[in-house]
Amino acid sequence: MKILMVSEYFYPVGKGGGEISTFLLAKDLVKNKVEVHVLTSFFDGMKKNETIDGIKIHRLLASGKTPNSILDNVKRRLFFEKSLLKELEILDKKEDFDIIHCMNATSISAVKLKKKTKKTFFLHANSPVMFCPKGTLMYKDKRTCNVPCTRKTFLDCYLHSTLVGKFELSPIMKFNPAVIYLMRKTYEDYQALMKEFDHYIAISEFMKKELVKSGVDEQKVSVINPIIEIERFSRLKEPHNKVLKILYLGEYSRPKGPQVLLDALKSVNRPYEANFYGDGILKGYLESEARKHGLNVNINGKADYDDIPKIMEKHDVVVVPSLVAEGFGRVALEAIAAGKYVFVSDVGGLGESIRIKEEGNLFSNVTGLISLILKFNKNKKVHKNKIVYKKIYKLKNLYEDIKNEKNK
Repeated sequence: MKILMVSEYFYPVGKGGGEISTFLLAKDLVKNKVEVHVLTSFFDGMKKNETIDGIKIHRLLASGKTPNSILDNVKRRLFFEKSLLKELEILDKKEDFDIIHCMNATSISAVKLKKKTKKTFFLHANSPVMFCPKGTLMYKDKRTCNVPCTRKTFLDCYLHSTLVGKFELSPIMKFNPAVIYLMRKTYEDYQALMKEFDHYIAISEFMKKELVKSGVDEQKVSVINPIIEIERFSRLKEPHNKVLKILYLGEYSRPKGPQVLLDALKSVNRPYEANFYGDGILKGYLESEARKHGLNVNINGKADYDDIPKIMEKHDVVVVPSLVAEGFGRVALEAIAAGKYVFVSDVGGLGESIRIKEEGNLFSNVTGLISLILKFNKNKKVHKNKIVYKKIYKLKNLYEDIKNEKNK
C-alpha cells in the first residue's frame, strides 16, 4: 500500500505538535510495511526530495516559513493552495497513491482533486482551525464554544474577543472588514471541503464531536490519539527536589497561557522553582513580570525536541495552561509518560490526555491553578500503567478497510 501524507510543514521544519505527530505516525506506518510519502513545503537549504527513516519526502510546495508571522501568512495565502493542487496532481500521476491523507487544515484543499484523481482521501482533524473562524473554538474568549457559527454569531463573538489563532487582536485587525471577510470565507471554505473526504481521523473525542457538528457522518470518523515516543520518556529517573519544581513547555503567546501560570505563581506562598521553555512575543513580558514580583522563575529559550525528556526528568509537575480549545495535549501525554503529574486547562480536548487524580488534574482559572499548586504533594506518583497511549490503533488496518470498502 502506498500512502501520501500532505502537510504544509514537516520535519525538521515547524517542530510543533502537529508536525511531530505527523512524523511519528509516518514512521509507525513505515515500520508496518506501508510505503509512506510526504508532500510538504520547500525552504532554502533543504533537499527537494529525500528519504528519512524510510519516509519519502517531497518538498515541492510554496509557503511562508512560519504561521507566526503576518508576512509569512500572506505568502501562505497567496501561494500554498495553488502549488498544492499543481504538485499533488503531478506527484500522484507519477506514484499512483492508494490513499491521500491531509494532515492539517491548510492541506484540506487537496480534496478538490478527488474527482480527477479518483483516490481515497483522509482528513486528520487535529486542531480547532477548521471548525472556528478565529481558530480558537472559544466563544468570546470565555468558554469552549457550543454556539452555531452563523455569520451573525461569528461577528458578535469576534468583536468581543481578543485572541485569533496564535495572535492577539490589534484594533487594526479587529475592525478591518477585509480581515473579517477573509477569516469567515476561509472557515466556510473549510466547512464545505470537509464533507468531501472518505474518512476522518480525529485526535480526540472532542475533535470527533466538532466533525459531527460540521455535518460529517459519525460512522466515518475514527479517533486515534497522537502517537508519542514512549521509549524516550519511560526510563527517566525520579527527581529528589528539595522544593516543588514546575515546568511550562510551549509558545510564549497569550493563547498558550504562560501568563496564566506566572499570575498563579504570584500568589503561591510555598517554596517552588518554575522553569519556562519556549519562544514568542510574550518572552520580554514574562521576564519583566518575574523580576518585578521577585518570582523564582526562569524564562528560557525554546527547548530542542531532543532535550525535552531530560528537562522533564528534573521537574515534579508540568502545567499546560492554554486559553484556547486545543485538539489534544501532546505535552501532557509526554509528561505522563515521564512519570510527571500534570495540571491542564479545562478547555477543548486537553482534558482527554489525562486521567483525573491519577495522572493530573484540571483547572478553569488562575484561582484553580493556585489551589492545585498549593495542595500538590511533590512525591505523588503517576499511575503510568493506565495512560491512554498504551492503546495505539494500527492506522494501516484502517487504510486497508476503507480502501477495500470503496473498491467493492
